[in-house]
Parts: sequence; C-alpha cells; structure tokens
Amino acid sequence: MLSAATISTGTAFALDTQAETVYPDSFERSLTFDGGLTDYAVYGENYAFAYSGQLAVLTQSGNNERIPDIRAVSSITGLEYSSEGELYVCFADGYCVYPDLEQKKPLSEIEVQGKEQTIVTIGSLSYALDTTDGSMLYLDGRFNQVTLQEAYEGEVKFSKLKKYNDTAYAVMNNCLYKMEGATAVKVNPTYVDLNLAEKIATGTAAEALKSDSAISYGWLEKGKYYTEIDLTIELGSTFKIPNPATATTLSADRLYCTVLAQSGNAYIITMNGKSYLTAKSNVSLVAETPSLNQPDADVAYAIEDIGVYAKPYLSPNTGIGELKSGSTNAVTVLGQYTDLTGIEYYKVTFTQGENNVTGYVAKELMTPYAFPAEDEEINTEGGEEDFKYESNIVTVTLAVAIVALVLIAVLYLGVASSRSDKRRKKKQAVKKKKPAEKDRKVDEQYEEDYDDEEE
Repeated sequence: MLSAATISTGTAFALDTQAETVYPDSFERSLTFDGGLTDYAVYGENYAFAYSGQLAVLTQSGNNERIPDIRAVSSITGLEYSSEGELYVCFADGYCVYPDLEQKKPLSEIEVQGKEQTIVTIGSLSYALDTTDGSMLYLDGRFNQVTLQEAYEGEVKFSKLKKYNDTAYAVMNNCLYKMEGATAVKVNPTYVDLNLAEKIATGTAAEALKSDSAISYGWLEKGKYYTEIDLTIELGSTFKIPNPATATTLSADRLYCTVLAQSGNAYIITMNGKSYLTAKSNVSLVAETPSLNQPDADVAYAIEDIGVYAKPYLSPNTGIGELKSGSTNAVTVLGQYTDLTGIEYYKVTFTQGENNVTGYVAKELMTPYAFPAEDEEINTEGGEEDFKYESNIVTVTLAVAIVALVLIAVLYLGVASSRSDKRRKKKQAVKKKKPAEKDRKVDEQYEEDYDDEEE
C-alpha cells in the first residue's frame, strides 16, 4: 500500500565547483611497498606483508576478492604461516599469533612453513639464491639464470627465498615474485576497498533526477560492481551509502534494471524498489524510452495531497511539485506506467501557479471521479455519467441507518439482560426469604405453645 508523500517545490542546481561523478571500474586496489618490504608469507590465496611499520593481511573471500586488514605494527622481523593457516608475526623477542598480537608464543613451540632459505627444492627442480649478489639460479638438469617476466631496467637482485605450496617465492626491488620455471613473475597483491563508495561525488545527479529526461531499461552485466545509495534524503556532495560494508557488491548474474538518470560516468538505477549507482559501462541498455500504456482515465484527481515526481520513483530527489486533493485540482493523464516492482503510475500534466508541471504520480492515490475538497462543498460535475453523488449520499444514509439499528438492538439486549439479571436476583432473594419466614413462624408457634403450658 502506497502512502502519500508531500514534496516541497524547489530549484535543484549543481554548483560549478561540484566534483564530477566517477564510479570506479573496479574497487580492487594494489598494495605497494615503496617504504621497503620487510617480509612476506603466503597461504593459498592469502598474503601477509610487513612493510614500513605496517602489517597487511589480504584474506581470500567470495568473488575472488581479498579483504584487507592493514594495521600499524612496528619492529616486525619476519612473517610465517603454519601448515594450518595460522599467521605468526615474528618480533625480536619471539613469535605471536595473528590477529591477537598480544598472545606471544616462543619460537620453540611453533612449527611453520616457508622459512627463509638459500635453496628451495620442488620435486626435481631447485632454485638457488646467491646471497652475495642476489642472483637466482634455476636447476632442472642444468643451471639457468632466473630472469624477470617483464622488462626491467637496473640490477636484478633477489632476497628472501621461500617455499609455499610447492611454489618458490622471492623479493626483488620491494616486490614479491613467484618462480615459474626460469622466469620470475611479479605478484600483484590486490584487495577490495569498499570505502571508495563513500567518496563518490554526486556531480549533476540532483538536477538529472529532477529533469524530464527519459528513463531506460537495461541489464546490469554479470560480475560488475554496483552500490546501493540512499535517495530518501536530499543529495549532498557525495552519495549517501546506507551500509558501506555491504552496499557495494558484484552482480552474481545479469540483473534487469531501470535507469533513472546519468551523472558523470555513472547511472542511477533501480531494482526491487531500491536505488543503486553503477558505471555506465556496466549496463547494457535495451529500451531507451519504455512506452506508456493507454490510461484508464483522461482526467484524474488526487484523493489526498500527494507529491509529483520527475521519474516513476518516489523520492525527495525526484520530487518536482505537489498536487492538492479535490475536484478543483484536475490533472490531464498522458499515460499509464507500471515499474518493475508492479507499482502503477499516471504520467500527468497540470498547471501549478504560473507553471505547467509534467510528471509521475502514484495511480493508487488518484481517482477518475471529481469530489469536493471540503465536506461542505458539493460538486457533482466530472467523472462518469452513471456516477451520482446523490446515490452516494443515499448509500451513506442507509449505512448510517443500519448502524443505528444495530446500536438500538445492542442497547435493547443490554437493557433486557439487565432486567433479567434483576428478576433472577429477586427470585433468589425470595427463595432465601421463604425458609426464613417459615422458621420465624415455627418459632412464634413454639413460643405460644410454651406460654399455654406455663399457664
């Protein structure tokens, strides 16, 4: 059931200094170690890095995303993963278990994999690190010099050779590499930074949502990011995100949506009654202007004061005016529209003051019949010919009469019940009284007999 919404009329405009809306192509970010990579550890698709007094742990989650935990931790001398996937952070005085960096364990109690070595053997293959010049040799029956996959200018000098999951890793120029044959391939540790959604500027979204531009249908493609936004409040300089931790997700499948407006490189779309922001490149348009259906009324009236919206989406950000109820506020119905959730709208046009307003109203809050705005006013014009206010008044009068008869019946039953209760109580009192009078008469007769005997 729709509720009426009252929208105050105002002028929406974008300041010249308003930043443009830029929706990220991806929320993945690369982790860099310009300040110096102290150590690393690998467990499956999870990575841990110690660098510049910080500890970064990238944990694998759904959709191939890595959720980061980056914290300031100084004086780290090494990192290791156990065979069960526990991360051990090594300090000068011992080890401790991540993430509880206060519960330290002695080195002697810990079994770890991936200790730093000079020779790593993987089956019949071996990698040998020369710690004097940082060169790496690859042995598969003969020695080969390990080279980098990408072009690199400068001295290639490896350090911190380790073995994780039958793969050899090493550090070179503050970057992590894994060995693939005689080639070292750079590891690009990425993570998903969902906090980026809170920094997206609204740009020209405010005026785009209130404009008369056409809406569209389209498909949000599979594997694309989209972010829920809150349009129940007026837009500010950045989009309001209801829950930043869960608002941005990857589409698990193609999703059909309505495109309300465009701002910068982004679309504002709706699905299942909610509003979202996504990159234009993530949506494939299929219908530029969904056609309006033939309306079931040419003229309509609001049954209460309601808002008028530039788009078929009830929001303060799409509100462009207010329609008062009553037969003196007729609107011309241009067409009928049903959104993807089944809510029906009229597209209407009417005069408001000196301006002509064209927009959408909730059909559920409209009627094709004229009616007085005030109880004492009477207006029998408008609507269908067979619709008569007199017949309505008769109907209401009959309804009132029926209600009055019911009330009389209820009162009668109440009075009858009350009288019945009084008669029942009286009978009970009489029953109690009769034995008492009988006993009194017996006593009087006994006293008379006793007096006779005395005489």
